[in-house]
Amino acid sequence: MSDVFLSYSRKDTEFVRKIYKLLGARKREAWIDLNDIDYSVKWWDEISAGIDGANNFVLFISPNSLTSLFCHREIAYAMEHKKRIIPFLIKNINEKEISQTWQTHPDLINYKQLVHDNWEKIQSIQWIDYTKIDQIDEAVNALLETVDTDPDRTRLHTRLLLRMRGWESSGRNPSSLLRGDELIQYEEWLIESNKAATPPYPTEEQEIYIQESRRVEDETEAKRVRRERLVQRFRVASIVLLMLSIAAVVAIVFSIAREARTSALVAAGNTQIAIIGKTLTPIPPALTAVAQTLVAGSSMIESLNLAADAIFELNTAGGNAETAALLSIRALRNIYLESADEALVEATSRLRSNSIVFRYEKSDGRVNGGAFSPDGKTFLVGISTFTKGWAELREIETGDLIWSRDLQAPTINSVSFSPDGTLIIAALGDNTAALWDAATGTTIRVFECGNDPVRKAIFSPDGKTILTRGEGYNPLAHSFDIQSGEKIFAIPIDGWAFKYFPHGQTFQVGNDIYNASNGSRIPSSSFEGNAFDISSEGQMYVTGLNPTAELRNINNGQLLHTLTGHTGDIKKAVFSRSGKLLVTTGEDDTARLWNTENGNLIMVLPVQSAGDNAIAISPDETKILIGTKWEARIWSAIPDDQQNIIYTSSEIQIMALSPDGASVLIGDVGGDIKLWDLFSGNLVRTFPERGGDVKAVAYSPDGKLVAIPSGVQGNVDLYDPASGELVIRLSDPIDGPSHIKHLAFSADGNMVFGDFYDDIARLWDVSSGQLLREFSGDSNNTNLRLSPDGNLVAVTAYETLFMWDISTGEKEIFPENHLSADPVEFSNDGSLIASLTGRSDMTEQVAILDLVTKEIIFKFLSRHKDGISCMAFSPDNRLLLTGSEDKTARLWDISTGQLLRVFSGHHATITNVAFSPDGKYIVTASMDKTIRTWITDYNGLIAYACTRVGRDFTEEERDLYGISGQDATCPQFGYLSQPLYPTATPMLTLTPIPTWTPIPTPTPGNQ
Repeated sequence: MSDVFLSYSRKDTEFVRKIYKLLGARKREAWIDLNDIDYSVKWWDEISAGIDGANNFVLFISPNSLTSLFCHREIAYAMEHKKRIIPFLIKNINEKEISQTWQTHPDLINYKQLVHDNWEKIQSIQWIDYTKIDQIDEAVNALLETVDTDPDRTRLHTRLLLRMRGWESSGRNPSSLLRGDELIQYEEWLIESNKAATPPYPTEEQEIYIQESRRVEDETEAKRVRRERLVQRFRVASIVLLMLSIAAVVAIVFSIAREARTSALVAAGNTQIAIIGKTLTPIPPALTAVAQTLVAGSSMIESLNLAADAIFELNTAGGNAETAALLSIRALRNIYLESADEALVEATSRLRSNSIVFRYEKSDGRVNGGAFSPDGKTFLVGISTFTKGWAELREIETGDLIWSRDLQAPTINSVSFSPDGTLIIAALGDNTAALWDAATGTTIRVFECGNDPVRKAIFSPDGKTILTRGEGYNPLAHSFDIQSGEKIFAIPIDGWAFKYFPHGQTFQVGNDIYNASNGSRIPSSSFEGNAFDISSEGQMYVTGLNPTAELRNINNGQLLHTLTGHTGDIKKAVFSRSGKLLVTTGEDDTARLWNTENGNLIMVLPVQSAGDNAIAISPDETKILIGTKWEARIWSAIPDDQQNIIYTSSEIQIMALSPDGASVLIGDVGGDIKLWDLFSGNLVRTFPERGGDVKAVAYSPDGKLVAIPSGVQGNVDLYDPASGELVIRLSDPIDGPSHIKHLAFSADGNMVFGDFYDDIARLWDVSSGQLLREFSGDSNNTNLRLSPDGNLVAVTAYETLFMWDISTGEKEIFPENHLSADPVEFSNDGSLIASLTGRSDMTEQVAILDLVTKEIIFKFLSRHKDGISCMAFSPDNRLLLTGSEDKTARLWDISTGQLLRVFSGHHATITNVAFSPDGKYIVTASMDKTIRTWITDYNGLIAYACTRVGRDFTEEERDLYGISGQDATCPQFGYLSQPLYPTATPMLTLTPIPTWTPIPTPTPGNQ
């Protein structure tokens, strides 16, 4: 590997030899052809190898070198491989004479475009002008100053080029790829070089080499992880199977013992043999039960491993939420696991949009370009592989293929529609841009861009011209007239962002703005920061600063919004047609959709290695197209709110769900009371501040009133939630501070019940505001609740529960040994009460009390790790939901006490729980400042998750994760989508919720 390659005309050998000797004296290695290599294939192989192995390419410019075909071939090769070129002027140039020579020189007459393009690019580079320095030592000093600029990055470029050549010469043998720390070093070099202000820049081949190295490295690591997982699974399976085997042996022993006792009882009979035959018949069912236990154990092992893999995927930086969702679905289909449930909830919260997937995995294809047609009915993708490229046009609604065409150029870098949708311009890997008929895909015209690789091509707003952006050593922007095919201009550019302004008179490249008619740069018109895109209406632009993006006013540079959330550097940003939406992609393998009007994040999409020119938003702003390695996806740009999370400003003390389930009213520790739209997550209204923490709010049954404590005086204010106006104040007769801990309306909405911390409850008439009655507890720490029909008040105090009949004032005491503290909850029909019994082994028990028989019909351990803080019955009174200080909510079948599901995701005490009116969703509020909506039935969660995923496991993934069977994970991926094994416990059928798969635990008996 040499420091410099010296390119010169043989006619200038004497001067170049002096430079060569001075470089040697300075301990610099220079590659120079002084041995008159024969002009042959061998000669060119040695020349190209010399250029590849040199960190810098020094071109000695003179009339002789500029009229030498061999020098021009060397220049073109160096530019193609994005070498750092250092022009060294040794004799003055008369450009007019040189141009005339190019037209007539026999060696150059067939290479006019080549020499013209070389000259344009050389002129854009800073020269070392020996004709002005006139001192050879000083000229060499100037040369070495450039050579020593950013030497590490330059050397890595050369080394990588040589490594890549070795890989290609070995037939792309994987043993020649980068590995380990070396691969990481070159990946960092690739990022740095793409952002660098000066060459050398990475070549497309170098990027492919690094990408292939990463792919093979990841596959190798995946195999290693797979081996470790298999070992771990074997260990887990061994332990579980050992336990199951012991259980099976014990079951057989007990079965045989029972049979022996039965035989002894009938041994005296005359039909002993026949009876013994009958007594032996239970043995096969016992063995069957053992076999079923072993099958269930195998399912448990697989599900545990899949759940662990899902959690690992979610907790890994850049982990794929879709993969985690698929793993969780498989785990839950086998058997219910809390960990799999939690992982699936988290995965679907990251998958707030469904997608249609088009995969090109078998062809090792990468989608580099993508675009929607202007009418929004079709979409176009450009796919590239190592050996070929092709384009596809499909219908959006059905995904049906309209046309597909193969290309000789192996790379398609971008595709774009004309404004009227009749034409397509494609940037190709052979330094051309191709104009196609959008209806058929046939080629109309090809625009040549010399030696400049074309990275992107776009139409002008009027559709009359096209503009291409190069990515060569000194990239150029070319403008062509579509009708005639003539080149309008070619100018040197710097930067990746590339777009016309709406009026079409100017265009943007990077941070600069140019005149669209002649390519002249407009002075004093540049963007602040690294500009990615400008909005279609031309009012704002987006810049990227590592993981953070900024929206700025295009006229004055004023910061409008800061967009934070990416954990890796932002790679690309694209505005929607109206400018109201923005998509950003980052090195954290996510795409993020933003609202540009307020800077809010709308959703996060899992994408891996999104193509720079394969990101588009549909004209109606309802879909997002993103191309990656192996696939193109069309995502819905409209987020799904089935599992919405609302973030509030303070810890939530109390929550009330509106009767229609559309709104939620909360009170927090800061004294704020706010009304939220549950589906959109938007704040609807803030009520006047209460002056202290709020622990009681309520909705009227018809949803037309809300009850709110008016402050520390104990009054209750009734507001109209629609208008926010105060309707009436219910006054507390006590003069002085009085705090309310519970509020409720009667079922007919005519009365409001308030429970106070001074152990007194009050009942008001809504229409008149008159106080109807007061109820006093027998001691401190009493809790009072109004029955739904308004006829009873339940009072818990220490170990006693008693009822007041409102109409008669009679008090009835229920069985003792009933916990006195909150919570206590009536069923919706008023026939049941749920409360907590005395503690057993320091574990709370939930008791269900029948108010008709006045008996506890069921009692079960709560299984919460901390105290229960709230409870709610389902609308059909068959289920009970408990919230706890352990940050979870649990769903129970009240007829059996069986735990049906655990809701994990809050980070602090759950203070309130509620069912939606149809029972399909539950809502929880927490001291972690969030309100969460959940799908009640975990089978419903699985069905919902299947609408969020766009693919099934690959064969490699099934092997990697140890997935048994080839059945589809979700119904849309195939017909075999039933569970591999029977569920370990019977299915419980409920109304209106169709099916439940309970947690496989022994059913507790009555306490």
